[in-house]
Parts: sequence; C-alpha cells; structure tokens
Amino acid sequence: MGANSLAGNDGILFGVVADELFNTLITSGFASQTGGLFVGKAAVLDITIEQGETYELDFSIDKNDADYSLTGAEIYATLRPSFDSGTSQTFNVTVLNEAQGKFRIGLESSNTYALAAGKWKWDCFLHIPRTNEEDQVIRLLNGNATVVPAVTRT
Repeated sequence: MGANSLAGNDGILFGVVADELFNTLITSGFASQTGGLFVGKAAVLDITIEQGETYELDFSIDKNDADYSLTGAEIYATLRPSFDSGTSQTFNVTVLNEAQGKFRIGLESSNTYALAAGKWKWDCFLHIPRTNEEDQVIRLLNGNATVVPAVTRT
C-alpha cells in the first residue's frame, strides 16, 4: 500500500469545525476517544441545513495521530431525500490544506433554497487512486440532514 492508503487497523481521526460542533471529535463504532475511527466504519454526523443560507462544514483527517495528506485523493459528498432517490444535490468540496488533510463541504445559498424542507440523507467519500492495485474508496461520513424551511426569499 502507498503512503496515502489506509488499512483496516489505521485509526482515522476526524475533527469537525462548525458552530456547536467546534473542535468536536467524531467517534463511532469500535473507536476510542483518542484512537479515532477505523476504516470500514463511517462516522455518523447528523446535520441541519437552513434553506437560503450558505452551508459550510470543515473537516480534518489524521492518520494515526499525524496529518493525513490528501495529495492525489478526491473527496465527494452527496445529499438525497432518501437512499434510493434519483434526486440529489452534490456538495461543493474544497481542499483547505492538502498536506494537513483539511477540507470543506458546502452548498451555495441558491442550492439550499432549492432543497425541499424535511429529512434527507447524506454521505461523504474519499477516493484514493493507487498505481499497482485497485483504487481505494472509503465512506468517511454519513447521516441525516434536516433542511429547515425559510420564509424569506431573495
């Protein structure tokens, strides 16, 4: 495996920076408070999106207590009314610091206006290309998304 590959015993630590989640450590499943998450078990994070507002959520990935480089990797995230729905909204993904594993998912205000109020599902994947073996795709995060309706329209 390459430097950016992840194995089943690699601890992955996600730091989330957003509103009430400021510097919150997401842990899930078999992870300890300091060990992070293990590959193969996505962290669950429920989010709230206000219609008409710009939505942004920042993340940081560490591998075994060290920065995880996103060099060559691709991150993508999608929002759907249900898992099997043909309707979807793709999050904008911005790498904030490639060497430190920092990235942001977001939606522009015009996109959040277009979302129907109610419960949605979302997830976020990391795609790691590899030269001599099959690419690695890891589901990092998933959860429910509540879209809160707005009265004011611009």
